[in-house]
Amino acid sequence: MAFRPFSLIPAITSDSFFSDRFPQMDHFFNRFGDLPTQHMPDYNIKKIDDSHYTVTLSVPGFKEEDLSINAGQGQLIIEGKHEEKSEKETENDEYIHRGIQKRSFSLRFNLGERMKVQSADLEDGFLEIVLEEEAPKEEAFEKIAISKK
Repeated sequence: MAFRPFSLIPAITSDSFFSDRFPQMDHFFNRFGDLPTQHMPDYNIKKIDDSHYTVTLSVPGFKEEDLSINAGQGQLIIEGKHEEKSEKETENDEYIHRGIQKRSFSLRFNLGERMKVQSADLEDGFLEIVLEEEAPKEEAFEKIAISKK
């Protein structure tokens, strides 16, 4: 990986105040993580009450059969499989700007052992997953017998 100097302060001699800083910033932040952030769906995590939470993902164009949700070992894994081209698209299509993402994704959340998935609903391009935190199980005391020697 080559080192490239980066500055958030625009050069005084540049013609434009912002010059090309935004693309540089995007490139800088996209290097974090396995995939660039623009390939991930937007999501919200909301606390409903002391034991219930929702994770809402923006997944426009995805159908139920395109999505999978797996929970176990303290993790929630949400995956979306999407074909790059639809039936309406051809190789001759010329885009001026293409901002609508149609890519597969995989998100992983660390939940902890007590968090369980209660339900999942897909409506109007939003996938809502309701999580419930189970109360800690009381550890039962075990009576230990004392023997004489």
